[in-house]
Amino acid sequence: MAIKIYYPVSRKLSKAISRVRECLLYNLPSEVELSCNPRRADIQFIDFIGQHYEDPSYLEIFDVPPYPIMRKYIIVNHCPPPPRLLNKDYRWLFHNALAIISYIPPSCEYQCFGNIDWDMLKDRYILTPWGVDHRKFIRMNIPRDIDLVYTGLVAETEAHNEIEKACSELNARCFHAKGDLSDFELVYILNRARYVSAMRHHIGFELIGLEGAFCGSVPLYLDYPIYRLWFNNIGVFINPRNIVEDLKRILKQDPKPIPLEKLEMFKCENISRKVWEKILEFIQ
Repeated sequence: MAIKIYYPVSRKLSKAISRVRECLLYNLPSEVELSCNPRRADIQFIDFIGQHYEDPSYLEIFDVPPYPIMRKYIIVNHCPPPPRLLNKDYRWLFHNALAIISYIPPSCEYQCFGNIDWDMLKDRYILTPWGVDHRKFIRMNIPRDIDLVYTGLVAETEAHNEIEKACSELNARCFHAKGDLSDFELVYILNRARYVSAMRHHIGFELIGLEGAFCGSVPLYLDYPIYRLWFNNIGVFINPRNIVEDLKRILKQDPKPIPLEKLEMFKCENISRKVWEKILEFIQ
């Protein structure tokens, strides 16, 4: 009998997180079925992005992590809480999970939150990058007439002000790709871009950098260890204390697209297969 999983879609989450979900569900193994009814499912998947229902200032945007409605659940850990929520007690949520899936190593300094005993969870921890659907994020033969594409809602943590200042001083063409773009429109914009910003001070995987790389634009990352871990050979790194000047220097250069063979490990088909091999080990 197949294992039925319930992985609800939240309309309040970013489209990038929805694409992470799509990737994890890419080519499910024959032993697994997706259910839209939690009452008929065996396991629930929960997206954790460091917020909580009790945090009213974020209630308009985020509704995660939802309280588990099923006894058996798996956490998809996207990012730790912001500083003001670091002391919330998340032990009950993480310690009772069947597994935790994340790109953040359990020993990473960013994991110092919520009184969680990561050593206790190491045998249930699946460390993986997020992936990109290479059938969707493709390279088109069109001119790259945009110097830099950037995304995101929070200007302070995602370097919007620095990007706009550098582009203004160079008279460079920059484009803010907002969340109302369809996936096709995003792919088209990324194919027009020379560079794509994946710069973020508050830790996140910044999937847009990889999606841009698959489309032929070169991703820009802030030089923090978590980004070096996954993207050391496929992006340009910027000093977080000197963003404007570094950006101005980089934007004057002529970038070369990342060879597709360097991106092979980030294809959804490879990510999903390895993740599900681990999950089935844990639950069977």
